[in-house]
Amino acid sequence: AKITNNPEAYDAYLRGLTVLRNVEQSSLGSAPQFLEQAVRLDPGFATAWALLSRMRAYEFFDGDHAQRTAARVALDAGLRLEPDLPEVQLAQGYFQYYVEQDYNAAAARFEQLLGKWPNNAEILEALGLIVRRQGHWDRARAYLDRAVELEPLSPGARAAASDVRSWTRDFDGSLRFIDEALNIAPDTADFIALKALVYQAQ
Repeated sequence: AKITNNPEAYDAYLRGLTVLRNVEQSSLGSAPQFLEQAVRLDPGFATAWALLSRMRAYEFFDGDHAQRTAARVALDAGLRLEPDLPEVQLAQGYFQYYVEQDYNAAAARFEQLLGKWPNNAEILEALGLIVRRQGHWDRARAYLDRAVELEPLSPGARAAASDVRSWTRDFDGSLRFIDEALNIAPDTADFIALKALVYQAQ
């Protein structure tokens, strides 16, 4: 099914996705602006609203508390348009995780969604981050390893898998994940810094 009938809105959505895949792990770059453009051009574009909600929720979690309302507005738009759309359900899980910080509810939603979408690396990464936060190290490692296996170029999943190993004192395993990332993108500052932190921990 077409996610939008507006080619300009679709172009803006794709530009947002492209930016997300090419910025440093700790940055969203101009991606939110492209998503804002997409939903302005097509207010019925539920998939774009869902991704915009996720970005605003992440910004809130990262310290920009002014984004809470923006994340809620975008999520409500997606829920109003297509509440059963997997991308909208994913955004709802991220809102519970990043904004409401209700980790049990977010984990339950992601688990339910994983049953419908078993090869989605983002769901596995989110589950890994949540159970890691709850201190379930083995489960976190399993979720994150599966996410990296499904999407080897995902910097977030790879960094999180490295962190789990470092925090459980498996420094060699942590460095292996970092070196694999640096083989793909040698100048990635986040992974260079992460490698320095692992050496420091050793």
